[in-house]
Amino acid sequence: MVKYWVLVMALLLAACAEPPGDGRMGMLSGEISATTIKGMRNLSGITRHDDSGRLWMVSNNPMMLYEAGLDGHVLRSVALYAFADPEDLVWLKDNRFAIVEERAHRISIIDIPADVDRVHQSMSVRVIDLPPVGENNKGYEGLAYDRARDILFVAKESGPDHILVFAGTHHDVIPQVSVFPYTVPAGDDVAGIYFDHEHQSLLVLHERSRVLVEVDMSGRVLQRLKLGDWWWGIRQPEGITVGPFGQVFVVGEPNRFYRFHLQ
Repeated sequence: MVKYWVLVMALLLAACAEPPGDGRMGMLSGEISATTIKGMRNLSGITRHDDSGRLWMVSNNPMMLYEAGLDGHVLRSVALYAFADPEDLVWLKDNRFAIVEERAHRISIIDIPADVDRVHQSMSVRVIDLPPVGENNKGYEGLAYDRARDILFVAKESGPDHILVFAGTHHDVIPQVSVFPYTVPAGDDVAGIYFDHEHQSLLVLHERSRVLVEVDMSGRVLQRLKLGDWWWGIRQPEGITVGPFGQVFVVGEPNRFYRFHLQ
């Protein structure tokens, strides 16, 4: 039965992809697998630690980080203290991560050594305050990072200026802030983002429409991929990252872990 549904979802993904464009999503294989991670209740974000090859996931209730293999198997848990609704994280370098906190309207940059099982927000090496938004639970949802240029992309769930660009996060100077030129379709939102270093593009994950969009740095849409609907596919997607060999990883509330591939 599991193989049957994997096949059905693969065919549906292939059917719902737009014809190949200028971006990498023109080579989506469409194969998808879904796993329930036991013991989690509210997964909201995911990133890949390129040095270790492992995934890191965040949940905001309880406030925890999870280090995992590429199959989603959890290897370590790290409790978060004094954070305010962590929604996403992104790996920066070494053991340093950025965590976006929706209710606090801030990004906490923090080191997570290999031998710890808890971190406190006060341990942050830097805090970047974000512009306030109208509703606490309609605020900042996603993070992506361009390491070559030291640029953080920060996504808001709704409202104008959905994606902000912060340049110069490693330094003590105030980052330069601009708006990324991508217009979210009316009635949709942004749940997660990922910066593709190789293709210099941004993957934008929409939760309401369950669509993954690839855009170039000018905001031009390269391709869209439908990830699900009310009766099939990925449900309530919240975060996205990309791994080696064209693997795409998506987490969804409450405790769903999805994988599909680019060929």
